[in-house]
Amino acid sequence: MRIESLSEVCAEQGRNMQDNSKKIMITYIKESFEELKNNVTWLEKGKASNLMVIVAVFSILFALATWGVDSLFSKLIRLYFEKLIG
Repeated sequence: MRIESLSEVCAEQGRNMQDNSKKIMITYIKESFEELKNNVTWLEKGKASNLMVIVAVFSILFALATWGVDSLFSKLIRLYFEKLIG
């Protein structure tokens, strides 16, 4: 196959790069799943559930603490500007 013009050369190189990129991505995904299946140590279901509950409780507590501090600062700033303006 003989390529006639520069635009055809560029188009051919683009197609080759796309093919290589797809192959690389597919290989990466396959290797990732293989590693997850064979090389990762997973927690037991019960322990994972317990840890999930702990994380959920602390997330809720942290969210409430953040809300409280935000509310306090909001009231302080409102009070400051009310005193400043009038």
